[in-house]
Amino acid sequence: WKCRQQAGLTDHSGSAAKDDRALMPSPPLKVAIFSLDKPEWACAQIRIIAPLQHMDPKVKILWGVTNNTINMDMVAEADLIVIQRFFIGNKAQFFVEALLASGKPVIYEFDDLLFDIPESNPHSAGAKALAPHIMDLVRRASAVTVSTEELRNALFPSNRNICVLPNLFDEQLWKKGTENTSEPVVIAYAGTPTHGTDLLLIEEALEKISARYGDKVTFLFIGCATERLRRLSGAKTVNFTGSYASYAENIQKTGIDI
Repeated sequence: WKCRQQAGLTDHSGSAAKDDRALMPSPPLKVAIFSLDKPEWACAQIRIIAPLQHMDPKVKILWGVTNNTINMDMVAEADLIVIQRFFIGNKAQFFVEALLASGKPVIYEFDDLLFDIPESNPHSAGAKALAPHIMDLVRRASAVTVSTEELRNALFPSNRNICVLPNLFDEQLWKKGTENTSEPVVIAYAGTPTHGTDLLLIEEALEKISARYGDKVTFLFIGCATERLRRLSGAKTVNFTGSYASYAENIQKTGIDI
């Protein structure tokens, strides 16, 4: 509703017209999304598509980037524009400026402190180079959506209209599974290949568990594993899949306990 009001779509007509239109379905809110992520990827699904699809009234999603081609024609149709994560700077900056000048409310959406990514992450150098553009868009956007209060606090001085949209499980994808009562216990880690440094923190702990419990425990690493963890007794690795729906389905089939 706030987005429709900002876009100048609030109904100021007389009560008789309102009564007539109350019997007709209202048009969906049209949201144009500009992101370097594909619609089936996790960030696009968790942060944008799933929340919008669960809204009432329904929302029409207009995906602005397909096969590396940017479609600006949909801006005229949109009520609201969302720019996600790294759709900024370099070749995208021309389009960002056009979106900001469109007269439509623009929301900047991300769930990482993009200008302070650890150097161990392969995206670190690129993100730091984009930092000036990131902060400029934070300041100029109509609103910013982030995943945590900590991230909101880090950005709050630059934009007072920052909303926390937590990362949540989509119950249409994630079903309650049956409890595994047999041995061995399956301990799993799932993440993109960029999280190898995170696994360094638990290598020693998992080695101790393996040594103590032997064949009563196995390990499953989905998308990411260090060489040290690959050598654990009973360890298995599974390649990362870009489709979030396939990822959720595969996770639920593996019989993970922890």
